Amino acid sequence: SINDNVLPWSREKNAKYVKRSQYSSHGRMPQSAKQVVSLLITAVMFILMISTSYSLLKLDYATKESLVTNNEYPNIPEFITKIIIYIPMILLSVNVIVFDMVYTSIAERLTAWENYKFTNTHDNAL
Repeated sequence: SINDNVLPWSREKNAKYVKRSQYSSHGRMPQSAKQVVSLLITAVMFILMISTSYSLLKLDYATKESLVTNNEYPNIPEFITKIIIYIPMILLSVNVIVFDMVYTSIAERLTAWENYKFTNTHDNAL
């Protein structure tokens, strides 16, 4: 039988259990404060992602308008114009991939920092 002061899923190498007292909030930041900090960091990441995506979409629109619609640069060869048109969309794709990698890393660290008692609440927080 398992003592009430231990968590059954948190075994160490030598089969000792980690005591529940390490999860107390005495002298540490309360769980709700940690979740607020995590929420603020998530909001900042969301705002950065939306703003960079919006900027790249505006760049895409401006590029297409100046190169194709208005034909402001008639001396540029047509094949280069076709390549330039796709650069903002390529940057947007790279932007999404980079933000996904960065946010996944941050989310995993924040969830570990929040120090959930049970595995299922930890997994659900991700």
